Amino acid sequence: MVETLVAPRVGRRQLSLDRTPDAPRLARAQVAAVCADFPAEMRDNAVLLTSELVSNAIKHGRGQISLDLEWDVDEVHVHVHDTGTKPIVMAPDWDLGAASGRGLQLVAALATAWGVEHRNDGRGKVVWFRLHRQR
Repeated sequence: MVETLVAPRVGRRQLSLDRTPDAPRLARAQVAAVCADFPAEMRDNAVLLTSELVSNAIKHGRGQISLDLEWDVDEVHVHVHDTGTKPIVMAPDWDLGAASGRGLQLVAALATAWGVEHRNDGRGKVVWFRLHRQR
């Protein structure tokens, strides 16, 4: 059975994700539902960037992953939290031959804004992005 997810036009949703190969797929489904009323390019970018951040949290982070989504009719904010304390490093250049390593470059290129917040209590970090509807 396939579950159909529907989101209201304004809201907030939080999802806890286990560090498994299914986590990016589950996150993509949530973001696709939240962004269903946005233009296709914006929805697709939100899904792609979320997948990148969740995949990074699995590969480089620690502990449970939390996905926080906030949206209104004009924008979506996506926050991915894990308990890892390792600093975020963005590769300086596009390496077209590399099999990985371009996730944060995609986020920087496609997001309206993005950033990293390290928690002062030593309990990890949040990597976030925002996409704004182009009018």
